[in-house]
Amino acid sequence: MRFHPSMPFTKGIELFVKEVFKPGLSRREVQKKHSGKSPYIHSYSYLNMHKRVLGRLKDFSRERGITTVKDTISKGNLRAYFQSLVRDRLSQSTLKNHLTAIKNFACWLEYKPAVDWIAKNYQKVWIQGRPPQPVTGGYSNPERIISKMREPFRSMAVLQYKVGLRVGEIKKVEFTKDGYVVKGKGGRVRKITTLPKERIEAGRKAWETVKEAMKQVDWKLLRESYAEEFKRAFETVNKGETYVGPHGLRANFARERVEEIKKKSGGQGTSS
Repeated sequence: MRFHPSMPFTKGIELFVKEVFKPGLSRREVQKKHSGKSPYIHSYSYLNMHKRVLGRLKDFSRERGITTVKDTISKGNLRAYFQSLVRDRLSQSTLKNHLTAIKNFACWLEYKPAVDWIAKNYQKVWIQGRPPQPVTGGYSNPERIISKMREPFRSMAVLQYKVGLRVGEIKKVEFTKDGYVVKGKGGRVRKITTLPKERIEAGRKAWETVKEAMKQVDWKLLRESYAEEFKRAFETVNKGETYVGPHGLRANFARERVEEIKKKSGGQGTSS
């Protein structure tokens, strides 16, 4: 083990992040030097996943009176931890994230018993998770998810839900007097002027918030943080519903627009 066994686990997390997070290094170049596998974390989203997993392990262990690095990643504690995750009905992909993050931490720590335990039990653990369900798209209550988000991420979600933007289109959109123009997938320019005024105004207001945020934060970091914030909000309000990412808001947008158009056409057809 690289450090004294009695070192607090919180300090271990701090040192781990400081040593392995290298956003400025080229992943490709590092992989060439390390037989195709980088020992570092290169992206903010992957870093956040590790911090989220290790933070949950820390909280779980503390409730059991465990605070040191060695005791936190002992076989017994890891066994109890993953049993609790399975009882919580976490998905198979989420369990894989937990296994990977803790294994990476144990490898960095050079603590072979934990590395070997995870390698031996990897499949046995994740297979007990909730299996993926067919994706139908959208959410049962998108507005509730959005309400739990912090700015500027809430406004980014509004732009997807109210006016149907893809995540990558958010930074490119330009609102006009009666709609918006955006260069979308494949470089195709879309000019939208048929949305209800309420949707356009909601989008315009949200865009002002996002535009100010982009002056202070790099777009790549903003986009990665948006995905993290959306998932956090989703997990706060949804139990048992399939997570399909922020893109699911566009499915909600599309369905609602179909209903709006049907209602409008029906109303015109019955008027005399």
